[in-house]
Amino acid sequence: MNRACRKAKIPEWSPNRLRHNAATRIRKEFGIEAAQIILGHSKVDATQVYAERDESRAEKIMKKTG
Repeated sequence: MNRACRKAKIPEWSPNRLRHNAATRIRKEFGIEAAQIILGHSKVDATQVYAERDESRAEKIMKKTG
């Protein structure tokens, strides 16, 4: 895959990015537990590697609470 990307002169990409992006979207909309279940992880630690935290959520909370 990386060799094909280099040959096409595009950034290196892997199908695993799809899993990462989907997990992040699911966590943002439905929470970490939903992402954990959908990804099939027995422990939330593994899910946190794939699903990035939603920093904007903390910002919204702080704006509301002061």
